[in-house]
Amino acid sequence: MASVLTAKPLNEKSIERRISALGPWFHNICLGGIQTAPEHFLGDYPRVKFESFREAIPLDLTGKTVLDIGCNAGFYSFEMKRRGAARARDRCGRTLSSPGSLCC
Repeated sequence: MASVLTAKPLNEKSIERRISALGPWFHNICLGGIQTAPEHFLGDYPRVKFESFREAIPLDLTGKTVLDIGCNAGFYSFEMKRRGAARARDRCGRTLSSPGSLCC
């Protein structure tokens, strides 16, 4: 059964606690203005990787459904939601219906 991930408003301390509880993180994702892996050995990974092909993905994905095949921590799903995708679905069947207050 697919699960729907919805964002609830969180304050900075709550976000920091949740990030810490879920760590250690491989991907450095900005959640609510807080980096999950600021000391990553590859720098701001995977954003630095994404920069090399970001132009290949339309800036406006309004109303689209996207599939994040190598989802891991969801970096690309969050990026697709920032670009307006109605739904970002990962290969495990989870759906990110709203980036809410966790996205930067």
